[in-house]
Amino acid sequence: MSPTSGSPLPPSEVARLYEAVGRLTASVEATRADVKRMEERSNAGLSRVYERLDTSARRMAEVEASLKSLDTSYEEDVKPTIEFVRSLRQRGVGFLAAAGIAGTGIGSVAATTLYIYWDKMIKFLQNL
Repeated sequence: MSPTSGSPLPPSEVARLYEAVGRLTASVEATRADVKRMEERSNAGLSRVYERLDTSARRMAEVEASLKSLDTSYEEDVKPTIEFVRSLRQRGVGFLAAAGIAGTGIGSVAATTLYIYWDKMIKFLQNL
């Protein structure tokens, strides 16, 4: 059956239907083209994002390697120096304590000697 013969619609209505279907088809094609352009722009934007992510990942790996190197340097160089300085500080405190005890001992011996011999020294000096 042909579209114009035997159709319950008059030919003008069929022509309008064909025209509407044509506009609809054109609109769908335009929408497809728009979607395709949007996908292309999206892919271009995503490629830039992936590029930046790759760059960030490389930089992060470099930072991690640098931190491991720094940690190794700390363990090998800085930490022994800190321990050495701490031991010197402890020795210094010990030396000061020993010097204080020795000074106290020498001072008490001198004071006791002066106390015991003070009268004798005064008499000796008066006889000169």
